[in-house]
Amino acid sequence: MSDKMRSEFEAWAKSLPFANMERHLDGYLNQSINSFWSVWQASRAALVVELPSGQALLLSDVCESLDSAGVKYK
Repeated sequence: MSDKMRSEFEAWAKSLPFANMERHLDGYLNQSINSFWSVWQASRAALVVELPSGQALLLSDVCESLDSAGVKYK
């Protein structure tokens, strides 16, 4: 799990009315937040995009693969 993923989660979770972001081990004391964190991690782990193979991978090929998977990117 990356620090970026955790900070993105916490930015979202802090908007919840019952957000107690106090950490406990690798999770949170608040059971709802802890459950949301587990789901957040699982959703990121499930996101796998198979990129085209070959010696010369073009940016347009990568973008097409991401678009086909419904992934947003910048």
